Amino acid sequence: MNVNNKAAVPGEFLAGLPAPEATVEDAEGRPIRLRDLWKEGPIVLVFMRHLG
Repeated sequence: MNVNNKAAVPGEFLAGLPAPEATVEDAEGRPIRLRDLWKEGPIVLVFMRHLG
């Protein structure tokens, strides 16, 4: 566990730290920028592993 709330290695993501700028797809496959979502309030990213 990283108690300093700082990335220990490049590319590491930790709760509470800003996410890097990225474009993701919404549920309908349309691209959306994280910065645009952030304007509306906090964001929760959920990563699901596709096993098919």
